[in-house]
Amino acid sequence: MFPLLLSLLAAPAHAVDWSDFADAFPALPCSDGWAACLVGGDPISPEPVKDKVGVPTPSDLRVSWFALESQPAFDPFAGLSVYSGPPTTETVVARVDPPEVQPTDVIERVEMNPNPLDRTPPALSNDDKKPTVSPKDPVEPGCADGDGCGSTEEPDDKPQQGEAEPQPVMAANPTALEDCGDRNEIEGKAMLGKLTEAQRTCLEKVAGSGTAKITARSKASRPLLYDAWTTGDKSRWEQLVVRHLDEIERSDPAIAMNYASHLARQGRSPAAVIRWSDVALENRTVWTSPHYERNTLKLRGLKARAAGREWQSLEEKKAGGQEVDPAKLQRWRTDTVTFAREWFEYSKAVGKPSDQALALCISAAGTEDACR
Repeated sequence: MFPLLLSLLAAPAHAVDWSDFADAFPALPCSDGWAACLVGGDPISPEPVKDKVGVPTPSDLRVSWFALESQPAFDPFAGLSVYSGPPTTETVVARVDPPEVQPTDVIERVEMNPNPLDRTPPALSNDDKKPTVSPKDPVEPGCADGDGCGSTEEPDDKPQQGEAEPQPVMAANPTALEDCGDRNEIEGKAMLGKLTEAQRTCLEKVAGSGTAKITARSKASRPLLYDAWTTGDKSRWEQLVVRHLDEIERSDPAIAMNYASHLARQGRSPAAVIRWSDVALENRTVWTSPHYERNTLKLRGLKARAAGREWQSLEEKKAGGQEVDPAKLQRWRTDTVTFAREWFEYSKAVGKPSDQALALCISAAGTEDACR
């Protein structure tokens, strides 16, 4: 029984290798990469170092786990150890010159320009000069007379004075913006309001097409909107934006917001201002801060002012003796209170002035308690 117990206890010992003690005996414990050094007079080597309480610890351990104090290898910026051994004999390696290579071809001597800043090309010899084609010289095969095939002068592609600039190549039946020319050029000209009439006509064919894809129609419609707005043609811009929102797409909140602002400045239908403001608010998640906060605040203000303007107009008609539908008057008054309160609460949430929103809400509700 006792030999069996000894064999069980000794079994794990046979599985232990010297590699298991590598952490206890580091090969290069010094911070400068040496195997042995002196730090503050204390020797450091692969052998364990005793800490303050006498417990052996690995020599590269910076802080003792038992004494919780710094060890000799604590400073990682210790200077290099001074080597005081005898100097070694320098081994001199004999210099071996590369074998001389005999040139197989004769290289013509080239005269260097003594003035490196002189960019004048060297004069050509009679053999290097290329003869120009004179009127009496025969024309090269494949060249018609007057094509300039044998001329040494580069053809001038620029239009002469009085000539019209070449128009970009456009497809006969365009179905995409790219069919009307280079996209970057078209968008750049549209931003400056400098689209040509041919470009406008081509883009109009794509944007108004009933067979083109929605994405293609949208890409063609946007340059037309930019061009009309920049040139100040608000009537054409309004027609284009109505078509864009009603027939093409409404996913861009900026287009709907600009249209709502345009209607509000024109004093147009308050219901239309509120409608397109709501369309923009539904898609406002595409905006990022600070545009999200600023545009959302603007849209809520547009809705509240539009409702308030219609409510006040009905109140003035009623006060002037005109017949006004009571249900309609109450509906616009309720909308004014609701939109003004939303405007007021969002203004406070984003830290913007809220006096106008609160004043409009109180004027419609008749009491401040209904607005806070």
